[in-house]
Amino acid sequence: MGRTMTGTEITSIVDDVSRTVNAVPADRRGALLMELRRLIDSEILGLSRNIPALACPGCGSESFVKHGTTATGIQRYRCRDCGRTFVQQSCGRLLRNTKLTDGQWYRFAECFVDGDVLSQVVRKCEVCMKTAWFMRHRMMELVYANIPSFEVKDGVRIQTDEIYFEETFKGNQLKAGFKMPRAPYVHGSKGHPVGMTDRKICVLTGINDMGDMFYDVVCRGWYDRESARISLDRNVGKGAIIVTDNHASYIRNLREMGIVHEYHPASEHGPLNRVNALHRRIRAFLRPFNGVSTKYLAKYLGWFKWLEAFRGDDSVGSAASQIATGGYDTLWRDVRNIPFPFRDADGNPTKF
Repeated sequence: MGRTMTGTEITSIVDDVSRTVNAVPADRRGALLMELRRLIDSEILGLSRNIPALACPGCGSESFVKHGTTATGIQRYRCRDCGRTFVQQSCGRLLRNTKLTDGQWYRFAECFVDGDVLSQVVRKCEVCMKTAWFMRHRMMELVYANIPSFEVKDGVRIQTDEIYFEETFKGNQLKAGFKMPRAPYVHGSKGHPVGMTDRKICVLTGINDMGDMFYDVVCRGWYDRESARISLDRNVGKGAIIVTDNHASYIRNLREMGIVHEYHPASEHGPLNRVNALHRRIRAFLRPFNGVSTKYLAKYLGWFKWLEAFRGDDSVGSAASQIATGGYDTLWRDVRNIPFPFRDADGNPTKF
């Protein structure tokens, strides 16, 4: 990239553009401004496209070190500049295999950061509903593979609690050949379960004193001792101070793990104010989507975590960098075959 322009040079360019736009007849000015916006969007995304294939998707730095592997054995790296962890994409870049323009993808990066619903994406990016849906899911796949890891440090307090979502089979399941395990809900009917049932999906969440969070889609139904053992073992470690309510599953498992544990009655909201506020933000983020299919719940929560980590910085630029440098694994023909968690091939329920 070239040198950074001075304020005087930028002011001169803005004045030249203003004079050019004002010289155009009023009936053609709108079309000119739209074309100018398209060129600017394309240029900004083009700058991100120049980032090498193996570079930090957040800041574009090529200074990184190896940082273990993922659960599937893929090499993970840590950026020396921003501290972000990422993996090398195995597929081709997203922009190399798309029919959409760079400008459309940059406008989608803005929609992604704003958490826009599909109807807003359709209007802003000038695409159909199907394309808007697939753009969102490809972007979620990019950020899901590169969301910041949650690190446990000695002496850091971590507030932990579970949040429940109703199991949802949103989408067209006929083409997928999935057998619905229950009758579909009808608007205004009494089919929705009331209270805690095995139709709820349990997500363990945690947030530390620095504001970093983790989430883990754990099980169907109640969060019992076995569920707690699995989720706590892969999300928290020795050295941290875990703060929870007085759920027996926390007390027994954390004692056996040898982790410092503070627990408070569920009626005391003060000690768990951070994690309770996190739950409110998660529900507020998911509310505009009118229900998220359980098979995509983890990716939507990854989207939320990405926004929590990068909102306030150059989040649009970070999203554009991910689009420009990232690849994807799930093709359109593969979407219908994505399995539902906590269900076997015949749709029968499983605990984990």
